[in-house]
Amino acid sequence: ILARIIAGHLISAPDLRSKASYYLPAARSGILQGHRALAASAIQAQYAGIDRLEIPRLTQVVSDFMSDLVELPHRRGEFAALSEDLARDLLGGGIGLSRPGKHAVPDMVYQSPNGDMPLHRSSSTVSEMAPLSLYLKYIVQRGDLLIIEEPEAHLHISNQIVFARYIARMIRQGINLLITTHSAVLMEALNSHLVAGSMDPGSRTKAGIHKDDYLTSEEVAPYLFRKDGNGGHAITPVKVDRDGIVLQEFIRVTEPLYRRGIRIDKWRERNGR
Repeated sequence: ILARIIAGHLISAPDLRSKASYYLPAARSGILQGHRALAASAIQAQYAGIDRLEIPRLTQVVSDFMSDLVELPHRRGEFAALSEDLARDLLGGGIGLSRPGKHAVPDMVYQSPNGDMPLHRSSSTVSEMAPLSLYLKYIVQRGDLLIIEEPEAHLHISNQIVFARYIARMIRQGINLLITTHSAVLMEALNSHLVAGSMDPGSRTKAGIHKDDYLTSEEVAPYLFRKDGNGGHAITPVKVDRDGIVLQEFIRVTEPLYRRGIRIDKWRERNGR
């Protein structure tokens, strides 16, 4: 069950045909912080003839993710420019890569205006976005599927809005996306691009909207995962209307909080507080 983009909790488009699939796990920031030590140990063991290396067991998803980062191609891919734009707008810099030797683990650095910084010393936002930047720069090709768990993790709400813009741009340039999220801000930002998609190109230009900053309802299929009380989850489609994805689930959660705030304000008025 896949699609051009999953905005909500899952998405579906039966005509999706992806050439290759790549998974960016929710723990990517922490993995990236420690990947060099683990990968270096594995490589040293391999070339020293050690058959068994006692390191924590990794899931296949995490193992594949680490392997992709260790074995990044030398040649930049077709989305290198998009990767650099994303790093500049989200991180205020770039993600650099150096290869000290044939069998050495690549060094990753955050290239800030004030100089380079080892990735393990950078902020969580940088280490969160670095894998996506590297996948776009070296690995992902047009027509591939990129699965991103919780893209809003470690992102300030202003950066979530920026990231939503790059979701639209990735779609426009031919990348298939499957995303899980719990962020109302990210969803609202995606809705603004869906509304932009209902405008004609001339109107978008007059409104100052970048030519790639829009989505169409045909490109989005949101689904909601909700616990069913039996240890499982019920998966239901979420309506997409002229204003975008209907965020009823978030309203269901926030409305009681809003009403509670009103009750507290009334109590303060009555008691002169």
